[in-house]
Amino acid sequence: MKKKTIFSAIMAMLMAIMLISCQQGGGTGTLRIILDNTDETRLISPDNYPLEVIKYRISGQGPSDATFNITTTKTNATLEGLAVGTWILEAEGLNENDMAVVQGSTEFTLTASNTSAVIRLDELIGHGNLSVNATWDADTTKDPNVQFILTAQHETEGETISAIMGDGEASFIKQDIEAGSYILQARLYDAGILIAGFTEAVRIVADETSSATIGFSLDRFPITPGTLQLLDQSGIPVECTIEGITEEVDAGEAITISLTPSRNTGMECTVAWYVDGIQVATGMQTEIEFTPGRHRLDAVAYTNKIGSYGSASISFDAIINTADGIPGNQMLFDRAGSGLNIGRDTLMHILPDGKLVVFSGQDDSMQLASIVRNSIDVLDMWGASEYSILRNTPVAAISGVKDADNNHALLLGTNNGANTIHFNYNSSTGEIDYIEESGIYRCSLNDYQTFSSIVGPSFYDPVQDRYMMLATDEDEKAYLLNREMRRLVPFEDFTYDGCDYTHRATNLDGLVFTDVTAIDMSSDTKHYIMGSSSGDVLLAGEVVDGIGVVWKTKMKKTSLDKSKLNGLRDIDVSSGNLAIITGADFISIYDINSDMELSYTTVQGANFQDLKYNWSTGHFYLLDASNMCLYTYMLDEQSGAIEQVSATDTRSAHDTMELSPNGTVLLLYNKSNTSSFEVFRINT
Repeated sequence: MKKKTIFSAIMAMLMAIMLISCQQGGGTGTLRIILDNTDETRLISPDNYPLEVIKYRISGQGPSDATFNITTTKTNATLEGLAVGTWILEAEGLNENDMAVVQGSTEFTLTASNTSAVIRLDELIGHGNLSVNATWDADTTKDPNVQFILTAQHETEGETISAIMGDGEASFIKQDIEAGSYILQARLYDAGILIAGFTEAVRIVADETSSATIGFSLDRFPITPGTLQLLDQSGIPVECTIEGITEEVDAGEAITISLTPSRNTGMECTVAWYVDGIQVATGMQTEIEFTPGRHRLDAVAYTNKIGSYGSASISFDAIINTADGIPGNQMLFDRAGSGLNIGRDTLMHILPDGKLVVFSGQDDSMQLASIVRNSIDVLDMWGASEYSILRNTPVAAISGVKDADNNHALLLGTNNGANTIHFNYNSSTGEIDYIEESGIYRCSLNDYQTFSSIVGPSFYDPVQDRYMMLATDEDEKAYLLNREMRRLVPFEDFTYDGCDYTHRATNLDGLVFTDVTAIDMSSDTKHYIMGSSSGDVLLAGEVVDGIGVVWKTKMKKTSLDKSKLNGLRDIDVSSGNLAIITGADFISIYDINSDMELSYTTVQGANFQDLKYNWSTGHFYLLDASNMCLYTYMLDEQSGAIEQVSATDTRSAHDTMELSPNGTVLLLYNKSNTSSFEVFRINT
């Protein structure tokens, strides 16, 4: 069976005119019949059951049991020798398979003064069945329910049909439905909340089953307008399109939408507009206001002819049109709705190609996913059965530059025995491969020891071709660690007396602080800038060793006032080489090149837990879990002045952010125990 969408009206007018002769008390006459042909409709209808009427079967029963029965494909037919008197005339419209599609009848008395008869084909024949299966991604819902409503043409109230619920599908079979045109509405609810819907035209024909399988697909609706056909009064098909809707529209603003014919026919039709399966407007042109999110718009139209329902659809995003750099269109996902293993000890990381990798200490798993409009599409998952190392608690993930084969090194730091786990993500194939696990060692001949804790964030240095991070040992001494990029594959022989030289450590303990909290690299890659919770800030500059290797081990304390920066939590460096330094309630802008603080701001009542700088727009974001607020600031790269441009309430007490490399997606969650996470879209 197949689903079709087109509008048509099926009507045939049979006209009997010009009684050539009549005689008092008897006689015969000649009847001329004029036929008005129809055109095919396309909608949910039986397969191999054409709806186009291509010929007519006309019969009559008259005086003295006189009868006639003819079949014609012509638009004109002539009957001679009919007896004067009362006739019962019947007609059927037949398709190419000689199946009757439409019928009509009339009682006509042929006399000298009554010379014309009209048979209107206004009754669709018989009863048929309807079978519909609606599907969706079962991982996107936790308590789904589907409502089907079937409404006959010209009726205002429809019949609610009980759905048979399955895993990611709902279906029904309804039998003995009167032939005709109907509207089918389907609405998908999750925990009582409407999340998707569709509206389709249906045609029921005699002794056949009209069937279709339709996806609720929450993020992959068609993004180009559907077209439909209507019949004007001459029976010529007219193509119509939905206009006024693009792939993205502004939420909260009235949008003018129209159903526009390809040519001006003066044809009148009734149009009903549905959003996610619910009727919201009528008319060839209307205005509709959309709430933020993904929607499907259906147009169902019909003429004054029977059986003429047809439909067209388009899906789109209604977005809040924020200025560049301002997070908007926030979406909240939970464990069931996203299909992601979030909960205790969760780490989320956005890869360079926009994919999302999620590590779960609670589930001992690693997942690869895509953020697709307003849904999460889980692409792959690995558990402890594949990689036993996933039983470790994730701390920090770093994605390095790709190699010639499009591999992105992904380093996972943990605060237990292994310390680091190395995976490769291949952006061409979407595969993640395990490489190795290893401890981080303090290496100076025969002096090596694993570190007790890794301090994030961490990053990749393209000059040294190394990963950089901070760590503390069992005595809480601080070290700057690097790990060579060369180990994209296991390298068994690169050790000395059990010391793994892929990791090196520079002791920071003698350089005024131990309580390290933050590290970042300057935009020109010449310095590392590190901070401690007591307010100390260090710069590590470049040094070239005797064999020409560049190290950033030339340490110096900055001119920043330690007392002002007490409680330092984060450092992020801008494209102009300005360091954004934040604590619970302060923001300091420091020029790395001139060793000067350019501005210092306190925010009363704030409790900033995370900082992210957007290289694409020049904005930076501060997340306050205590007050459930996301702040957006604009940074002036010349003066160091900052301006708060927005403050958005978050939907949960998230304390960690992930920003996509292109600056278009901001993700909020809680590392230690997240029951949900939020996604913001950012215009760049």
